[in-house]
Amino acid sequence: MKLRSVELTPEDLLAFEELRRSSPRANDFQIGLEWSLARHPEWGNAAPYVSCSIYPVQVGARRFAVYYEYDESKVRLLALRSVPNDPAYFDA
Repeated sequence: MKLRSVELTPEDLLAFEELRRSSPRANDFQIGLEWSLARHPEWGNAAPYVSCSIYPVQVGARRFAVYYEYDESKVRLLALRSVPNDPAYFDA
């Protein structure tokens, strides 16, 4: 298994910090997300109309779409977006 580095932008760090204020599990979410993406970025879904992947996650009652790109050596987060709290949102 190839272990990739995960690059976070200052905007990503601000988004995680904001999430920490509203969810006690936000730190666990960030650690788990980085762990998963470093090991298995291919598990995400191809994003329509753009050349990146989407990883759906849930933190407490909130759902997020993590947009990212990856190659053989790194994963670069592009955006962390809140999405509707609809169980079918990622199943479409």
